[in-house]
Amino acid sequence: MAEEENKVSASAGSGFASPEREGTGGKGPSSACGRGSVPPDPEDPFEMVQQFIDVPADDRFYDQMARTFIEEYLMMGWSDEEIFSLFQEPFYRGTHDILQKKGEAFVKSLIHEVRHG
Repeated sequence: MAEEENKVSASAGSGFASPEREGTGGKGPSSACGRGSVPPDPEDPFEMVQQFIDVPADDRFYDQMARTFIEEYLMMGWSDEEIFSLFQEPFYRGTHDILQKKGEAFVKSLIHEVRHG
């Protein structure tokens, strides 16, 4: 595995309204937690940031990271389709990296497993 592939991207933020999702008429993940219609606040301490963690990442790491993302969005009431859409969207690098490395079947299976136990 190339060294560049070992770098992991993590993003955190209070609202995940990407420019692509604005103006969707209340559909899609940006409206699921009510943040889609709120304009960005430049003083928001939880603004979206991206950091690279320069450590080797194995399958167990990606499994746990995916599970954590899924648990968070399930707790916010998102549907399976809304959660999976985060993994498909390159704008969300952490989830998108997991989809690229582990595949669609893995992500959909894990969403089902986390939701239904």
